[in-house]
Amino acid sequence: MIILLLLQVVTGFYLLHIAGFYIYDLWLLASIIMTAISIATQLLFLIKKSLNDCYHKINLVHIILLISTLFLMVCKPEFD
Repeated sequence: MIILLLLQVVTGFYLLHIAGFYIYDLWLLASIIMTAISIATQLLFLIKKSLNDCYHKINLVHIILLISTLFLMVCKPEFD
């Protein structure tokens, strides 16, 4: 789980680095927001261990968000 969180943080920093140049692009903005939400909810569940029942469902959502964010990073459109 810590590895997943670190991947999300690295992805977020990379997206923010790109966003300095292309913040007007909604494609990139969507992936930044998606990564931020994923990191925030992951930290919430790290802190609050009492929510262990639904943890596996939430973790699956985080993995899907991370994969889709990485897909957006790799397949980002070319800018003129």
